Amino acid sequence: MRVLFASWHFYIDQSNGASVTTREILRALARRDWEVFTFCGSAVDDWRRADVKRSLARRGLTALRKVEQCDSVPFTTFSFRDEGINSILFSPEDRSQVPSKDVGTAFLRLLTSVLRRVKPDVVVTYGGYWLGGAMLKAAHDVGAKTVVLLQNFAYNDREYFRDADLVITPSQFSSNVYRERLGLKTVAIPPLIDWSNVVPDASDAASDSACRDRLLFVNPSPQQGRLTLCAYRGGTSAIATRYPDSCRRRERRRERTAPYPQGVGGRRRRRVYEEHVASSEFLPPC
Repeated sequence: MRVLFASWHFYIDQSNGASVTTREILRALARRDWEVFTFCGSAVDDWRRADVKRSLARRGLTALRKVEQCDSVPFTTFSFRDEGINSILFSPEDRSQVPSKDVGTAFLRLLTSVLRRVKPDVVVTYGGYWLGGAMLKAAHDVGAKTVVLLQNFAYNDREYFRDADLVITPSQFSSNVYRERLGLKTVAIPPLIDWSNVVPDASDAASDSACRDRLLFVNPSPQQGRLTLCAYRGGTSAIATRYPDSCRRRERRRERTAPYPQGVGGRRRRRVYEEHVASSEFLPPC
């Protein structure tokens, strides 16, 4: 089976939860002898890590760099292999988070070329702003099946999914939200977790066994998970929090300017967020 992940978002972006989850899925498929390819833009959540060469070097990845141009749009492609994943990164000189019409058109033309060369059985994507629907259509045009990964509640236009054969959410709660909002039929599949990244080895566990009942939650935004931990701890909110003064000031500004967490805009999505926090069905078993 041959699968291509195509997105405007860089799948090795460690500042983006959807990218981290997607990379785990692609690595797992590669380990199971799938032929895995990616064609991505260079958009990342953390603009301070937008340097492509540094991002690749930090992960020990060596890329073949090629400067190209499509119409009036100059760009650079980086080709590399990431743990069995054959990847191409599209990096335009215009590094805007949302692609302009010219840059997006150049991206789609190169994607079409990649699709014809790779001939994937399945194309997986998420996000992409206005490019998302166009990427799905391009995949259908070459006879590939299409899969959309929904990792948040930001999708409000059903038209985006016109050419999607399968839509996957990370929880039944998310599936319920999109069924109510868009009448969308989805399949809930929990995110894959590489336990070697989160479970201590035997020597670590033996050396500090007395501290095994403690859990450290690290996130610059307390809204993203703190209440989930409270629910996981049996409903108690007695969880100590400590973060730098700069983060504290930022959170105070958010509290003054918005009645609910950043990124969960709109009254309807505020209700969804509050229900999501109050629900216990998405919590992992003890």
